[in-house]
Amino acid sequence: MQNWGIRFKTNNDSEMAAHFLAFQMKEKGMDLEEALRAGLETFDGVFTLLVSTETQIGALRDRLGIKPMLFFEKGDATVLFGSEQICLTPIVSDVYATEMDPGGVQVWSV
Repeated sequence: MQNWGIRFKTNNDSEMAAHFLAFQMKEKGMDLEEALRAGLETFDGVFTLLVSTETQIGALRDRLGIKPMLFFEKGDATVLFGSEQICLTPIVSDVYATEMDPGGVQVWSV
């Protein structure tokens, strides 16, 4: 990615993922869902990403599905994310979260 003109400030893989997704959207004209799908095709290993733009929130889970990603939608205004259902219950007591499928990509409008 450095040959794309991107300069890294850390050795953190989260920084790499953020730069990759931003590049796909800014330079290649992809929307958030397309950029996340490009990440799914490009990234290797075990990962779960939760990212946002001014108008959307997106989640990506690697194909191995080792790291959990749960989400819960309530009405039109509430979306909760977590790695375990119990971490969501202090916010909404009757949570029945959905586990994102391995290799899953999902985008919500805000």
